[in-house]
Amino acid sequence: MAEDSLIPNCYWARHKDASGEFSSIIANDNVQGQTRVTVRKSEYLEVKGCLPWKKTG
Repeated sequence: MAEDSLIPNCYWARHKDASGEFSSIIANDNVQGQTRVTVRKSEYLEVKGCLPWKKTG
């Protein structure tokens, strides 16, 4: 994240297991600003460089 950036870059990834391995990634993206990710039961969410997330629904 650039020090002068007001909105941080955020990386998220949905994983099929908790291994953290590249092969476990179902979907991922780098975003800036608000985004929405649907995580299903038995999936894991990884986030880096993000503002706090809020669970809905």
